[in-house]
Amino acid sequence: MEGLAPSIYLIYHLVVTTQTIPSSKYADVRTALIRQLRRGQWKPGDRIPTEAQLVQQFGVSRITVARAVRELESEGLVERRRGAGTFVRSPEASGQLSFGLLIPELGETEIFEPICQGLSRARMGTHHELLWGPTLQPGEPKEVEAEHLCESYLKRGVSGIFFAPLELTEGKDEVNLRITRSFDEVRIPVVLLDRDIY
Repeated sequence: MEGLAPSIYLIYHLVVTTQTIPSSKYADVRTALIRQLRRGQWKPGDRIPTEAQLVQQFGVSRITVARAVRELESEGLVERRRGAGTFVRSPEASGQLSFGLLIPELGETEIFEPICQGLSRARMGTHHELLWGPTLQPGEPKEVEAEHLCESYLKRGVSGIFFAPLELTEGKDEVNLRITRSFDEVRIPVVLLDRDIY
């Protein structure tokens, strides 16, 4: 890893234990709203639906919706304005950190699913989000997918990356090196999952 700053870290064979956490209605509503935020259904500054609209949308009580929205507010994702409604906060305003998953072989090997489940359940702080990145058409070469994900995360200005370097593909070493250097140049820390870049 010559030429890379010490912001690159390596985790070999990370083992993640998962627990079954009972779901509740407010947690389901909260999770659905976070999904909608991550998909870009509402942009920073947009007003989200009213509590009455969310009650109708999810078929739950107003108390359940209010608790879910309070959780989003406590996590810095939304801001309630008296008499005006609830609005999406920008990541800069909320101090929110975003972490990208760059795992081109997700779904093809067994090791990454428990890692991703553990990362998605972990609380890295009060204000954070975990980005999965866009997916390409089936059949696209893994190298192309990895480089597109890299570009996407660079444009979004993520706070850090969890990267599973490519293996068993032609040109993998060059692609892995290009990706890690791209993040290193803009000082975005990278955690390597399961393997080194070579």
